[in-house]
Amino acid sequence: MSDEIQQQLALAERYARAGSYADAQKTLRQVIDKARANVGAWLLLGQVCGMQNAHSDAEQAFAQAARLNPRSLDAQAYLGLACMKQGKDEQAVVAFKAALDIQPRLVMALANLVNLLHKLERQREALPYQERWLAAEPLSSGAHYSAAVLYQSLQQLPAARKHYEQVLELGAAGVSVYSTHLNLGVVCHGLRDFEAAIAHSRQALASKPAKDSECAVCYFNIGNAQKEQGKHDEAIASFDQALKLDPDFAEAHSSILFCMNYGGGYDAQRIYARHLEWAERHAARHIVAASHSNDRDPLRTLRIGYVSADFREHPVGFFLEGVLQNHSANSCEIYCYFNSTQEDAVTARLRAHVPNWRQISALDDDAVAAMIRADGIDILVDLSGHTSGNRLLVFARKPAPVQVTWLGYCNTSGLGNMDYLLADAGVIPPDTTQRFSEQVLRLPGSYLCYVAPDYAPAVVAPPSIANGHVTFGCFNNLSKVTEAMLVLWAEILHRVPDARFILKSRQLADPVVQQRYRDWFNAQGIAPERVILDGRYLDHAGLLGYYGELDIALDTHPYSGVTTTCEALWMGVPVVTLAGERFISRNSAALVANVGLDDLIADTPQQYVEAAVALAGDGARLATLRTVQRERFKASPLGNAPLFVQHLEDAYRGMWQKWCASGN
Repeated sequence: MSDEIQQQLALAERYARAGSYADAQKTLRQVIDKARANVGAWLLLGQVCGMQNAHSDAEQAFAQAARLNPRSLDAQAYLGLACMKQGKDEQAVVAFKAALDIQPRLVMALANLVNLLHKLERQREALPYQERWLAAEPLSSGAHYSAAVLYQSLQQLPAARKHYEQVLELGAAGVSVYSTHLNLGVVCHGLRDFEAAIAHSRQALASKPAKDSECAVCYFNIGNAQKEQGKHDEAIASFDQALKLDPDFAEAHSSILFCMNYGGGYDAQRIYARHLEWAERHAARHIVAASHSNDRDPLRTLRIGYVSADFREHPVGFFLEGVLQNHSANSCEIYCYFNSTQEDAVTARLRAHVPNWRQISALDDDAVAAMIRADGIDILVDLSGHTSGNRLLVFARKPAPVQVTWLGYCNTSGLGNMDYLLADAGVIPPDTTQRFSEQVLRLPGSYLCYVAPDYAPAVVAPPSIANGHVTFGCFNNLSKVTEAMLVLWAEILHRVPDARFILKSRQLADPVVQQRYRDWFNAQGIAPERVILDGRYLDHAGLLGYYGELDIALDTHPYSGVTTTCEALWMGVPVVTLAGERFISRNSAALVANVGLDDLIADTPQQYVEAAVALAGDGARLATLRTVQRERFKASPLGNAPLFVQHLEDAYRGMWQKWCASGN
């Protein structure tokens, strides 16, 4: 390099340090005109352009430097930064990887590459770079926080917890204390450590001003943990506090509604009023007079769209599988709008039956509504109601001429433009006092159909034959277990003094939760060896096999079982249930009636106890039911998928023809 070029470069650097960027650029252009292969000049030009936020010009300069010298660490690293600042994420990834090929432990490139890959939802690709970053900076709270977020997104929750705790141990320098505690609370919830989830959410809360809207998320997370612990009133109070801090927090408001279904202290009218309040507060602003250009031919093939976050190993996924398998291509063209990134084997099976699969989790409500309109959906079906991951605000926009809520939520949506709610006469009798904003349309026999998976084990003999005593059990979500149910179960165990009881729920993996239930049974004089509290994770095949340990299943009230009741009946286990007045309280009664066990449906708590005690004393009947119950199930509307889908499609056709004739 000539002395003249060196002097001009030094002058350009002085101009840049002094903030005289125009003079610096002019000088560098003169250098480049004389020596176009001077890598240093291109690098300095890129830096000066970057200082002026002229990132496109900076990118061009760094790219030229990289072409002249592909092994220039500065050229590749700065090129990555310039691309990243313009939102050119893929180009930035390439540049940072090139920089790391030169210097594998370059922290700047590692940190930015991990963040970019995470943003691009390529988390598994990011993992080795994250580990390299941690090795380069083992005491960096930023590196541990990034690792925690990455592992959390991959559902590797123990690893995520370890790194969040490391952030707190290091002092969270440069990292948000609020976000660390908030995320750690979510991770602990996923690990079924509900007390820790609440504690970290409260610590996140303490790091913010009391009226800060971000506190709403903390109260929301506290409410979710309390709900899992069966503390329904406390959960509702937490959700209400979240709603006070953020009046537009629709998910918190939905959680209040969902929680009200669990307890027995709310009548149908009060629950209905809260649903209408949700619609007025969150949905009304989106409801407009919507017109639809769908072809009004009443006999043509219909486009049916199903919307859910639960096309996976979830009750909705299980109940929908037989439907998607049996839909007639001549009658219906099926679309599924999936509001989740959590996929599993059930997702793959469902997708195999659906020609039009849409991923909507990253789209806002307006974009989803536009997609549904573009797809020309005739009947849009909500499968979530007010459960987690719902997209009811899409339905508020009325993107399809006919809208239906079904399957995922046993109550009204509250939406005035949700046209129908699918049910049956068992769960919503014609003379019901329940309240719905939708028109209730009752399917013949059953409003749902259960198709057992291929891996469901064969029915085994009642365990009482080998054990010499009857084993009762409940495998329902622990949130459904109320104090009133515990009292009834204790009475049954006193009346059948040699019986055992298995309470199976993943919430019982939390030692604090398990001890609370153990103490409760002990206080009722039930010997510890008679009660098995099981919080183990079992895969679905293992869970179905576990029903072989039960002689009699005891249902919950007021929130009765659905999936658990179907699974028990399929595995030959009779279910004793207490029917209530609400939809949520009548599911098991309708299911049990479908297989001819009407005498196990109680109308009062005392009848519930008497039915369980009487059945426990009838060993011959228990043995017979093990041999005939599965065949009865298959023959009923509950277990006959082709017949059920015919009824469902007839209902869709009737809705469609009514709309065609309406002229709306």
